Amino acid sequence: MNNNLGPKYQCTICPYIYDPEKGDPAQNIPAGTPFADLPEDWRCPMCKHPKSDFVAIEEVIDNDSPEDKETMEALDMGIALTKKDVYVCDVCGWEYDPELGLPEAGIAPGTAFEDLPEDFVCPLCGAPKSAFSPKQMDTAADGQAVTNA
Repeated sequence: MNNNLGPKYQCTICPYIYDPEKGDPAQNIPAGTPFADLPEDWRCPMCKHPKSDFVAIEEVIDNDSPEDKETMEALDMGIALTKKDVYVCDVCGWEYDPELGLPEAGIAPGTAFEDLPEDFVCPLCGAPKSAFSPKQMDTAADGQAVTNA
């Protein structure tokens, strides 16, 4: 901990950690900005929860998933993130991304999951449409996926 800048703060909703030595480049907060000096309307860059959902930490515990680590690395690089919905097969983990569709199965890009035929099955394991769950995925502002697990 840098005593001049104060401790790091961790979001209580997600694994994001605000480090005053790094700032928050994605939201134009320069390195060297103590947590106390963040604007009142500042929000967690990962989950968008308010500053009030953060707690000071003395030691960072590394218990994040690889996907969370990729997202935090992107934030540290100043990449602005947005969320998009994908649908994950609960049986095998395959993901249907409505933006991409599934052209090899005749499903055009932009086809909403709800508009898939009722007899749609996972192309990897054959599980029915009812075996899919929605998931939000972080994407860079340019549309590239940051995590895809």
